[in-house]
Amino acid sequence: MHPFLSPLLTALRETAGLWRQQLVQLRHEHPRQIGLAVASVMLIGAGGSYAVATLGPDAADLPVREIVQPLSLDKFGEDLHSFNAFTASVCNLQPSSRGSVHIVSANTHTPPRIDPNYLATAEDQQVALDAMRLTRKIVSQPSLKPYCPVEYKPGAHLVNDDELRHAAGEIGTTIFHPVGTCKMGSLSDPLAVLDSQMRVIGVKGLRVVDASAMPTITSGNTAAPTMMIAIRAAELLMA
Repeated sequence: MHPFLSPLLTALRETAGLWRQQLVQLRHEHPRQIGLAVASVMLIGAGGSYAVATLGPDAADLPVREIVQPLSLDKFGEDLHSFNAFTASVCNLQPSSRGSVHIVSANTHTPPRIDPNYLATAEDQQVALDAMRLTRKIVSQPSLKPYCPVEYKPGAHLVNDDELRHAAGEIGTTIFHPVGTCKMGSLSDPLAVLDSQMRVIGVKGLRVVDASAMPTITSGNTAAPTMMIAIRAAELLMA
């Protein structure tokens, strides 16, 4: 075992335990403001800890996933920061904003125009604001005070809605689970690309079998649902 691996795993376990403690504590202190769909934090290998929460008292509220990682960097692909830190990222699991992919040329080598259109709706913007404030509340709890956490981004000086909304647009990014560019739907749906058997509407002998067939995104990782779509497509083809 690498000499740094053992303390890293210990730190991950401690981080997961602290996050679990704070989520449960917040749930008891603010039952009408913060309803936790999952009151525990799961440690996933050496990648970080995860929790799922709702940002209001109703079960129908949009869920978010808090992802805590024992690292800090400006963006994926760049070097780690030189100081000790963890990153608490919040993912909106049911966004209402919709992006688009458009063909821009008859030349197949020309990349399409991809517009993620993040934070385009008031609902998604509010989820972002609530999520940042929830994260700050978790980090401010007594069990984390011995570690003297200091907010690096977006910055503790940003407090009002406009400031946090702008910050969300600046630091927000993909979580690598794009879906729905070939939506499955009924023949009467003008946005549907595929029929109920994943056949491209208006094109014979062509099916699309991947996450792009999902009409809406799943509330979690897309790998397993995509495998199930593939299994169903195989059954249809063999029928």
